[in-house]
Amino acid sequence: MTKNFQIDEFTWDSKKGLFKTVQKNGKTEMVRLCQYIDVIKRYKDVKDGLETLEITNGKVTVTEPGEILQTNKIQGLIGKSISFNSKNAADISYALQLKRDTLPITYITSSVGSIINDQGENNILLSDTYYPENYKGVQLSTSSQLKIEPFGSLKNWLQMFKDEVWGTPYLELATAIGISGLINSYLYNYGITHINSLFFHFVGDSSSGKTTSAMLALSTSGSPDKDERGLLKSWLATQNGIVQSLNNNFGLPITFDELSMSEITKMTPLIYSITEGSEKTRLNQDATAKPVRRWNTVIISTGEFSLLNNQHTAKNNGLNVRVIELNGPWTKCAKNSDEIKKSIKKNYGHILPEIANTLIKNDIEDIENDFNEHKNWFLNALKKDTSNTGTRMVDSYAVIMLSVQYLELIIEDEVPGLKLKANDIRQLIVDYHWNTVTNRSMHEKALEAIVQFVAKNRNNFSTGDKLVSNSDNYGLVNLISPTDDASQDFIKVDILKDSFDKMIEASNFQDGRVVINALKEAGSLIKTEKDRSYNRSRITDSDGNKQIIPFYSIKLDKDYALLLNLDLSKNHKVQNVSPIFMEGSKIQHIDTVTKNTETNIQKNARNIVKDRLARESSLDLFEGL
Repeated sequence: MTKNFQIDEFTWDSKKGLFKTVQKNGKTEMVRLCQYIDVIKRYKDVKDGLETLEITNGKVTVTEPGEILQTNKIQGLIGKSISFNSKNAADISYALQLKRDTLPITYITSSVGSIINDQGENNILLSDTYYPENYKGVQLSTSSQLKIEPFGSLKNWLQMFKDEVWGTPYLELATAIGISGLINSYLYNYGITHINSLFFHFVGDSSSGKTTSAMLALSTSGSPDKDERGLLKSWLATQNGIVQSLNNNFGLPITFDELSMSEITKMTPLIYSITEGSEKTRLNQDATAKPVRRWNTVIISTGEFSLLNNQHTAKNNGLNVRVIELNGPWTKCAKNSDEIKKSIKKNYGHILPEIANTLIKNDIEDIENDFNEHKNWFLNALKKDTSNTGTRMVDSYAVIMLSVQYLELIIEDEVPGLKLKANDIRQLIVDYHWNTVTNRSMHEKALEAIVQFVAKNRNNFSTGDKLVSNSDNYGLVNLISPTDDASQDFIKVDILKDSFDKMIEASNFQDGRVVINALKEAGSLIKTEKDRSYNRSRITDSDGNKQIIPFYSIKLDKDYALLLNLDLSKNHKVQNVSPIFMEGSKIQHIDTVTKNTETNIQKNARNIVKDRLARESSLDLFEGL
């Protein structure tokens, strides 16, 4: 702090106060106006042009709008530990205005992270601002209220990482995810990636350490606490509140904890909005458009159950390329989780500034080369996956591994020899892709939903070629063998068209036509009419009445036979089996099925459906199996 300086008739002395030089009785005198008071920083909002000032008395510093220097408003400082006699307000106001005019303007924005400046260059705004070398443009600073100032020490955070995280691939991956948002946003601004935001869902039970892993990711960048300024938020929020939590965030990780707390019933449009990096256009009461809130960062969700297979989430392939769902194991034990949380609450926000410095100081061509190396590796590793869904994930995988690479550079610079398990993390991603992404085709989701629907409503499906005279009859289910040998090639499910439409809606598919087309392309839809996706069948009910009814005819694997109460031992083209009936609160089979004839495939299918149905209904559909 400068001890003494003068502007016109005013003199500042850091120990004695603010003085004004006046002429009195022909003599020059210095009259003390008040204790020391000074304007030390000047900001202007790039959006609305409004000015903000930092004012200090040497002990207390306050941030106030520029209009505080008006004579009729300057007394507002008195209530903030900056004291002066109100009779001198006009002189103090003028003195501070003169000092303000000598200060350089720092332009502020509510945005945080990777920002394109007025010269088209990338600046990174965190608690400090990171500029390219020889930058001569407008000085920018963020006014974000998020708690991102480094706290504690990098040394202590690194010790925690070495003791509790190092060597555990899922924890190392979670840490890298924490910095992936800034890296992706930076690359996006150069047109290298086209990912509007990364979205991860950490799945695990209440003691698996999923929330601890998410907090670990947050600690790279700021406070992992669940408070107003912390980076940890709750799913117990409105859609508008969630969007506001992301607004103007271009690189800081944000976590929404515990999906089961959410009261949002239409999750699909929210996920699309989050990963698109903007909300839909909204109108004011006068029909003018409201400003659209935007972001590009990494969002982490946690929950005990899947987000993609949630009752409030539609089944479509668009979500599959927007959400990466990881299911631990996360922390090694309760003690491991406790030690991580204990440390990161006291030490956070040290890694992302190092990443920002790395990005700014390196040529973008070199960073792009690093990115492309990872991208090409995944393109080669996944070359047998010909699905469009799979190839669209490669950029996301490359950003993750680039984050792992740069995280290792930062850590090894501080702790030589501390290498991450990059190969193991890469293999986790490949396994995730083959086990999850490539298995998420629409027709497989549809077949799974059909099997669940038939199993859950088996008493509403007839077997044979006649519908039981029942207003709740959904269709027919039969084992089909086109020859007279002892084999049955497949199960044919004929679902009444209106029942199929109800199933599509109940299973959260957004468009039945997309489902039908997917079944048709996969060869699972049996068509007998050229111009229609459904068949029209002449049906005779149990009373002998005949009518033409539209069906969708679906082909299922015969391994579902036991699950659907069809007898594999009989050698007929269409086999009649005993129906099932309701008794009390249980659904029971009349005939007992021999368990030792069940194959592993059938057992797995039965367990999958049993597990899903158990969540939806209190009926024990599998009693006696």
